[in-house]
Amino acid sequence: MPALAIGAALVAALTWGLSALLMDRAFRTAGPATRVHGQEPGPASANFLRNAFNLVGFGLLWLLGGGGLPSDEVLHALLISGALGFALGDVLFFSSFRWCGVQTAAMVGLLSVPISVLLSWVWLGESLQPRTLGSMVVVLLGVAIVVTDSSSNSEPGRRPWLGVAVCVTSATIWAGAVVLGHDALAGVDVITGGGVRVIGGLLGALVLAAAMGVARPRTSPRREVAHLTAGLHCLPVLRLLLIPSLCASLLNQIPYNLALRDLPGGVAALLFATTPLFTLPLGYFFGERFGMRMIFGTVLGLAGVAGVVLEPGQDPSAPVEITLQVPASADLQVRTLEGPGHEGRWPRLVSDASGDVHLIWTQASKGTDQLLRSVFADGEWSEPDSLATGESWFVNWADFPALAIGADGRVAAWLQMLGTGTYSYGVRLGWEGGSTWLHSDTSPVEHGFVTLTPLDGGQVFGVWLDARYTLDEEGDLDPTGAMGLFARSLSLDGELGPELCLDDRVCECCQTDVAQLDDGRVLVVWRDRSEEEIRDISWCIGDPRKAGSFSEPKSLHEDGWHIPGCPVNGPSVTSLGGRASVAWFSAGGGESRVLVSSSPVDSDGSLQFAEPVRLDGGHPLGRVDTCPMPDGSLLVTWLEGPEGRGRWCARRVHPGGSLGTTLELAEVAGNRGDGFLRLVATERGALGAYQDAEANAPALVEIILAD
Repeated sequence: MPALAIGAALVAALTWGLSALLMDRAFRTAGPATRVHGQEPGPASANFLRNAFNLVGFGLLWLLGGGGLPSDEVLHALLISGALGFALGDVLFFSSFRWCGVQTAAMVGLLSVPISVLLSWVWLGESLQPRTLGSMVVVLLGVAIVVTDSSSNSEPGRRPWLGVAVCVTSATIWAGAVVLGHDALAGVDVITGGGVRVIGGLLGALVLAAAMGVARPRTSPRREVAHLTAGLHCLPVLRLLLIPSLCASLLNQIPYNLALRDLPGGVAALLFATTPLFTLPLGYFFGERFGMRMIFGTVLGLAGVAGVVLEPGQDPSAPVEITLQVPASADLQVRTLEGPGHEGRWPRLVSDASGDVHLIWTQASKGTDQLLRSVFADGEWSEPDSLATGESWFVNWADFPALAIGADGRVAAWLQMLGTGTYSYGVRLGWEGGSTWLHSDTSPVEHGFVTLTPLDGGQVFGVWLDARYTLDEEGDLDPTGAMGLFARSLSLDGELGPELCLDDRVCECCQTDVAQLDDGRVLVVWRDRSEEEIRDISWCIGDPRKAGSFSEPKSLHEDGWHIPGCPVNGPSVTSLGGRASVAWFSAGGGESRVLVSSSPVDSDGSLQFAEPVRLDGGHPLGRVDTCPMPDGSLLVTWLEGPEGRGRWCARRVHPGGSLGTTLELAEVAGNRGDGFLRLVATERGALGAYQDAEANAPALVEIILAD
């Protein structure tokens, strides 16, 4: 683990604590010379000046890095996240100093860590382990010890419980901003993402000030905005707030983003949380006096934070290793391939009847999106051509375009907005000469996670998730409704067959997959959702050319994964040599794992999947894919590693069920910015495409059998 990044994280924690103490001192020493319209500068003024400095710093770094803006969807989420965190959370945090003191406020601020974990569990469906719950209790205990230390709140005018309440509100808003911005920040570099969030904070502060000017008597929006921005136009206020604002902005944000870039997420969060350890001696220097309860509670709270953010056994001073050693006798070899050389996001691979490989990805430029394609033939990528161009597309790390290529043509699918809501989008189909919606329902709800599979006779079979059942007959949201799994066949010239509802209650945003069997039928796999929120893998089988031929959904294996939100982790299926194999991710029973199971395909359509085999190395994040290898084995890929130390991994499953060695394909960040690695079979083995977050371009690897 780089020592510079560790030092940067500690500097960020130190400067945040120092800025808090300096701001508290500045608020206490403000006098008549610093008044604007009769008001002395307060937390809002200091925070606005701090964010103005932040904007200058981020802007310079953004220009030096070549600029670039995220998509409209990501931009809006980042702006809202910044407005919540910077315009509300930070101001409330600074406001609490006068009532409970900096040390207590810094400790209560640690609650943002367990609160963000709880919000991620509720909103994003992330797992919540018993060990994490226990560590959260330790954080609460440490905070409780600190806030009940009467020796630190004996100064005149202190109202400790009011300060604690304000700071708890601040911590909750911080946590909400983090969870809201989590998906948006994936795939966006820290300078761009941080800069947009700062802009959101500045705009949010101006809106709040103007609103207060309207709501309060004997003032006006103009006066409130003038007071908010006093540090920018009043020299005495600038002198008063300059040093604390610089400490909280440029001196804090530069090391903060360096650490955020180079450290695992858990280690960075732990080091950032050491601020209360710095404010103890610094506060003593500034005249604060603390009892032993305060010191003990501070150390205990930090220990609880370590339990929340670190993996079991993870040492903050040691490198994070995934221990996936590849012996000299490895049965796979990997080499990196040069891509087409064009920027873009969320690649996918498909092959045609001649064996040529087609790479598709999305590229955005000046508000216009394109679905680009490059063909790999004779060892070279062709110059990309555009399969579709348009505006108001939905571009997402987990829900991405698809392409099916048959003997008589090709059909592409991309996502386009159907309304103003974030997830009001549908699946648009395009072929040579036309385009249409894949689904008959065009209500402003989610339609996506499409899989396209070419069939014999110039047909394509499409499967997608459809939220039409979440609306009632009047078009209002129905709380009893659920996401459905739909399918239909279509011709390569866009003629659509009847829609089929394969399952009327499925997981909301896990990828679907389809495999064509030797007899022309198709096997469909997806993540299901029971009334009790059990989200295991289901399957059905049928002939797209025969009405009513699809079987009822059946559970592939009873993992018993109870999770109240979608894990964004769909299954993958491959058919080869009269056998169907499915790989998937599960955290049933509180243990994350990558599993694979196979079944012979009987002529009557029945499948008997064997007991699944575990493939991962102990820290899987899922995002599986599969494809056949030339020797008849199955290749499975997945993302492995704790947050901040991801690896794309591959492993073979032989027809008899034995496993090959695990091969590391590439090192990535281990977050949503990595997207999904997608495979395609070739004569030599397989090609894999994934998102290179740093280059903002598709990255490619070739996986072949070892000599």
